[in-house]
Amino acid sequence: MATQTLPASAAWIVSTSLDKPDQETRRFIRSHVMRGKNTRASRRARKVAAANKADGRHTPEEDRNWVVTSPRRVASDLSLLGLEADIKPHMLDVIHRAFTFMKASQYSVETALLGRKDQDFFCFSDLSRSPVMVHAMLFTTQAFLDGTRGRASSATYSQNTRYHLSETLRRLQETLNNDETALKAPTMLVVCSLATAGLFLGDVVSASLHMDGLYKMVNLAGGLNALGRGTILEHKVQRLDFGLSLSDGRRVRFFRDDMNWGPHPTLSWGRRASRFPELSAVQPSPDPRLLIIWADMRGFSAAANQATELGMKMPASLFADITSSTTYRLTHLDGLERGSLPELLRLCMMSMLKCILASVEGLGRHMKFLSQGLKAALLAQRAGGNDKVTHSPELSELLVWALFMTALAVFEDFDRDWIQEMLQSEAAVLGLRSWSDTRAVLKKFLWVDFVFDGPAEQLFNDWLG
Repeated sequence: MATQTLPASAAWIVSTSLDKPDQETRRFIRSHVMRGKNTRASRRARKVAAANKADGRHTPEEDRNWVVTSPRRVASDLSLLGLEADIKPHMLDVIHRAFTFMKASQYSVETALLGRKDQDFFCFSDLSRSPVMVHAMLFTTQAFLDGTRGRASSATYSQNTRYHLSETLRRLQETLNNDETALKAPTMLVVCSLATAGLFLGDVVSASLHMDGLYKMVNLAGGLNALGRGTILEHKVQRLDFGLSLSDGRRVRFFRDDMNWGPHPTLSWGRRASRFPELSAVQPSPDPRLLIIWADMRGFSAAANQATELGMKMPASLFADITSSTTYRLTHLDGLERGSLPELLRLCMMSMLKCILASVEGLGRHMKFLSQGLKAALLAQRAGGNDKVTHSPELSELLVWALFMTALAVFEDFDRDWIQEMLQSEAAVLGLRSWSDTRAVLKKFLWVDFVFDGPAEQLFNDWLG
């Protein structure tokens, strides 16, 4: 007998009895629903959660946000978006890498410090509306993977990378030719992706050209203020701008109209904001503008450490304000002599911000301006190449901190011999033989515990232990 086919609009109706379940069934349902509840453990957990909430601490459920986890259903999530692009199997693997490695690396500090969830940094809605963004993300991730495999230029890109680059450029041109989409956020994010690939691979010329184009687009759209405060586009634009500054020494260009040189009202106040005992070795006293930035960064470090210790989260607005204002001021600070101690302080603060804003391992080797400046400033403290000259304890402490920051933030995997030699020399002056004593010295300066403690202790064990 032929099977009857129901029309697409047919409803499936199920009728059930209106009678109440019998007593045995009700008992079974209740036991199932109440399983694990009204126990001593559950009551204790509720009391702890209520106490945590009362004093401002986060519950274990909220604390899970500190862990950068991989999306569980990347492929199925994408399938629900109605992507217009033809997603092939290899693309899903690359997209998964983008969300689980690239995003996690770029925003790991921010995710932990602010308690933001992974999806706060994803652009699923833009992906569904803009196939060019899919290819741009695939190209950026694939180019980074090529770089880790020794293919560090466009001439040696893999076949998949070249395909996604050509598709990105073709579709981007179509988008730019359309007045309705030329200045939209998804279009600008595509240009950000192209600039990101350039910085990852050390192609500063390419990254610079893309950022020049992006600067014109942002200005035509009404400036950075018109993009919206705290948007993913603002995050990306300002990070890329700062990354390019670390590579070629240019000033950052993407900043808000209300930027100023004054101290941050929340972080730098009171008498302590004008006192710098940790910088007593820097004579004569540095530029007051540099000291104000140092005070802000010192306040930021203290706030981050306190938030971590208490299990609390830092306000996103505070994080955005301090990172954007310090990158602006540090890159616009003129008049510091190359190789001087004030210049060393400036470059070390830039290195610290690099770790906070872009913690991608291996990125330091492409930041020529920062690496060359740090090396010149540190080697200048050898007093004309005489390694036997000893410094005052105050200066040795400053140099130990600067050498740790330099090794951890910039010279991660290249040209480290001179850093090791200088660090061993200055540690000997101070008699540093344990990690706890060394950490006490580092904590006198700018230091975010959960960012630097782990790698710094490993560095101590390798070089000084």
